Amino acid sequence: MTQNLKTSKITRVALAAIVGALLLAIFEAITYAVIIPDLVDANRVSYDGLYREQPVLIPFLLFNLLWASLLACLFEYWANIRTFTRGAAAGAVIMGVIVIGINLGFIAFFNMLENVFLIVPVKMAFMAVTGAVAGGVIAVILGWGNRKSPIHEI
Repeated sequence: MTQNLKTSKITRVALAAIVGALLLAIFEAITYAVIIPDLVDANRVSYDGLYREQPVLIPFLLFNLLWASLLACLFEYWANIRTFTRGAAAGAVIMGVIVIGINLGFIAFFNMLENVFLIVPVKMAFMAVTGAVAGGVIAVILGWGNRKSPIHEI
């Protein structure tokens, strides 16, 4: 007799959040360090000492862990999202809205961005793609323990 080893809901959420955080961090690093660094640099106000040349790793990873945890909790506890397609759609919308919200805060309170009609949509688009990939993978991980084994249905 085989026994189905089901993971607990908390374990799935934690694993999904960790994997999602790593995906967010990798995609953000590629986006801001390789794909659009010149565009970002050309459209933000800068003075010596304002920006670090390299981000501090621990806060960067925690930043992404918190956003991925938000997605994992929303998917698991409120939205019941368990497939890549639904996770990708929800992840794209949620992360896109978060980026717009953060940037609107920057626009309202700081003089940090120039040409906001160019840079904000570009940042939002890249984060929507990043959110789609991370959201899809998070949803698949959350759905993993919910699949029924054909062995147990006999």
